[in-house]
This record gives sequence, C-alpha cells and structure tokens, in this order.
Amino acid sequence: NCLFDGNKATRGGALHNGDGVIATFNCTFVNNTADKGSTSYATGGTATQHINAIIWDNNSSPVMNISSSVSTTVKYSIIRGGYTGDGNINKDPKFISTTDFGLSSASPARDVGDPDVDPADLPSQDLAGGNRLTFSKLDLGAYEYQCQVSGGEITVSTCDEYISDNGITYNKSGQYTEKF
Repeated sequence: NCLFDGNKATRGGALHNGDGVIATFNCTFVNNTADKGSTSYATGGTATQHINAIIWDNNSSPVMNISSSVSTTVKYSIIRGGYTGDGNINKDPKFISTTDFGLSSASPARDVGDPDVDPADLPSQDLAGGNRLTFSKLDLGAYEYQCQVSGGEITVSTCDEYISDNGITYNKSGQYTEKF
C-alpha cells in the first residue's frame, strides 16, 4: 500500500532503480513529474514490478523508462496510455476526486486485482485503514473501495412478487426498495 503523489525528479519521478529490485503491490502513482519515467526509471538492478497498481495523470511519456536489461513485470494495473501485461487496462480509475485517490463506486479498479496474489501476504488494511479485501477480489491501487451506506435508498434485486411490509416495497420486477 503506497501513494506516490506529486514527486519531481530528472529521472524516475516516483522511483529510480539503479541497483536492486523494485516491487510494488497495490500502489497508486499520480501527479509525478520527470524528464524520463515519471513513475519508474531503471538503468540497473535486476527487476521492476508493479502489481495491482494505478498509474494515472503523471506528466511524462513513457511513464516507465526501464532499460531492456532489467526484468519488468507490470500486471493487473490501470495505466494511462496502456502497458502490455496480464490484466492491465487503460481506463480512467474514477477516483473520488482530484485530491482523494480512493475509488469511487464507478471505478473499473474494483475487484480486478491479480488472482494469484494472496491477500494474506498483504497488509490487512489499505492506506486509509480500511479492510484490504472487502469483496471477492483485491482492488487496484492503495485504497480498497469501501462501500458506505449512511441513509437514503437502496434497491436490491432479489424478490419475485409485489409485497408491502414494514416500509419495504417489493415489486414484480424482482427488486425491492428500502428507505432508511
């Protein structure tokens, strides 16, 4: 769980690997700036890995500038502009806002994490202190989507007929609406 936001460098706005291994899991990279590799820059070392990452709105291209001698794995990540790898997508992650990098309910980063990553091998909480695993699969980035209901109305598809009972109305479409 890590957030790299607003970093600036000549090479590797967020990370620079000159010798060693960089491995990130469930990290968010946003608003980083560099002449070469706004997210990652690697000229030496043995490996660079980004798994379950969100790499969005960084200001140089390519966002990763990695030497061909460095083993690179990027998978199950959202990367602006795209990147070859299993499960990678190029879609707006739909953060809560431009300053809150939690996932909105419409985020494509929800429940699409690497199925080979065992949640038991990760911290039990995300960067905000919420549960790391809230549904069946890991989310991407530093913040797991946390479903919150604090009043209003919710519609659930479960019922087959129309019934009205204690403020709950069931209808023929197989849905019910509950106000709280």
